[in-house]
Amino acid sequence: MNVENFYNLISGEYTEMLERIVPRYREMLWMILDYVPKDLNPKRIVDLGCGTGNLSEVILNQYPESDLIAVDLSTSILDIAAKRLENYPNIKYLNEDFNALDFKTGSIDLAVSSIALHHLTDKEKEKLLKKIYSWLSPKGILIFGDQFAGSTDARYQQHMSNWKLSAEGKNTPESEWTLWMDHQQNHDYHTTVENYFNWCKQMGFKNSDVVWRYFLWVVFIAHKP
Repeated sequence: MNVENFYNLISGEYTEMLERIVPRYREMLWMILDYVPKDLNPKRIVDLGCGTGNLSEVILNQYPESDLIAVDLSTSILDIAAKRLENYPNIKYLNEDFNALDFKTGSIDLAVSSIALHHLTDKEKEKLLKKIYSWLSPKGILIFGDQFAGSTDARYQQHMSNWKLSAEGKNTPESEWTLWMDHQQNHDYHTTVENYFNWCKQMGFKNSDVVWRYFLWVVFIAHKP
């Protein structure tokens, strides 16, 4: 099952499943929103891997005058997001693979994402970061929450053990956990925070930082000068 088919399969339960599977999921979304510089006032925003619109909705509530482009690989998930956010007239939906995605240079003020970029290999992540840097306007911001590897294998395994305990504490069905782990084994590429720091530095981003972390999940921010 490829990534698109997986998310088409779970599209009807996407948000509920994330709430069970991802510890402190809503807190992570809030941290993404909170660390956007208060003086940014973005006019054009892109949500990379929007899912059913959880992050898109909080971003639009914060910036109701902004135009938002919601990008996702799954048509089923985009359909649910469009129905859910039908009262937001300033949102456009784009069914696209990140590897083929492109925008005009300097046309985006804020790029956000939640639990999506880890589906790319490290080489693909680096390529996407380079494109994002080009898309961003001067003083533009990239901020995203995602799953990361640990700095050592032992720490990564501890993250995974703690994650499973957290899921069990939320009464996540074993079948659901197995489905998620099968997907992770076949389609997820967890990289280190250090890799993102190095890539961002090479591309010209400034003030890169980790502003929140819990087990595998990190909120990472980078500024374009």
